[in-house]
Amino acid sequence: MKRFLTLLTLLFISALSCYTQTKKGSHSFMIMSYNTENLYDTINDPHTADDEFTPNGKKHWNTAHYQQKLAGVARVISSIREKGFPDVVVLCEVENRAVLEDLLKQPSIAGAKYRIIHKDSKDTRGIDIAILYRQDQFRVLSWRLIDFGYPGEKVERTRGILYATGIAGKSDTLHILGNHWKSRVGNQAETESKRIFEAGFMKTKTDSILKRNRNAKIICLGDFNDEPTSNSINQVLDARCPANSKNKPALVNIMCPLHLKGEGTYSYKNKWLMLDNIIISKSLMSNRARFHLAGTEGHVYKAAWLLQYNAKAGEQVPYKAYAGDKYMGGYSDHLPVYVVFTYR
Repeated sequence: MKRFLTLLTLLFISALSCYTQTKKGSHSFMIMSYNTENLYDTINDPHTADDEFTPNGKKHWNTAHYQQKLAGVARVISSIREKGFPDVVVLCEVENRAVLEDLLKQPSIAGAKYRIIHKDSKDTRGIDIAILYRQDQFRVLSWRLIDFGYPGEKVERTRGILYATGIAGKSDTLHILGNHWKSRVGNQAETESKRIFEAGFMKTKTDSILKRNRNAKIICLGDFNDEPTSNSINQVLDARCPANSKNKPALVNIMCPLHLKGEGTYSYKNKWLMLDNIIISKSLMSNRARFHLAGTEGHVYKAAWLLQYNAKAGEQVPYKAYAGDKYMGGYSDHLPVYVVFTYR
């Protein structure tokens, strides 16, 4: 009996050890996306329409405002993860590489040792998409800015798609596609048609990746200026809500569950809109994969200091940098979104 109890104890310890090793062997990988709301420097670029964001422009953008903006964006990045920093950061509305280099000098994120992926787009306002990554967690294999224009448009061009591939968490190849689609400002029919065109263009890119490898791990994120149930995303890109993705589409919008609950990243006319989306390939939904989604959905980072009470809305809304031309001193008119993956 004594020998049996000893053997039972040893088996229990062995099983506990294996469980502990499994738990210790699991790691998390975080990707965030954030529209910074006009992260401009103060220098007038003669090649872009950035005049309002200069000291003599109508917004009176100066060094003090610029430094406050850098500190604010850095605070968001450094605070979004409970311990450490996001492994990959996709940023929208950054003017150039110089502002990114200034951003990475901020004390709150200097320890992350981020590397920069950026190329100037042909956007008329000079605002681009950028990717920051931690080299020890995301080993870049290749990247490029996929530049394309709107059909029949001679002046305005898209901001392109910033496409990077790399080994995520020393585990699997990840395809990251950063987006910033056409704004909703202006003629609704015209702007919607341009977002639908951008959705179709990205559909061809994701399809080509999946044609080469049907199990490719793809994540498309950024400011789409449309919601998960909008035609551009739901129909043209064919990125569906997780609950409706069991049979067909190859892409799943993991911000959709929050959208259906009335949550969002942008407040407009007293209504929350989910304009910042995270869309992943179905292979990332499988718990059997070595690198896969932790949980069932994406997340909106809604720290109290990112919000400000709006009397008209009767609730807290994003604490923006500007209200029209009036400087408010906030962070952005968008809230950041993020997703956590797990790997072993």
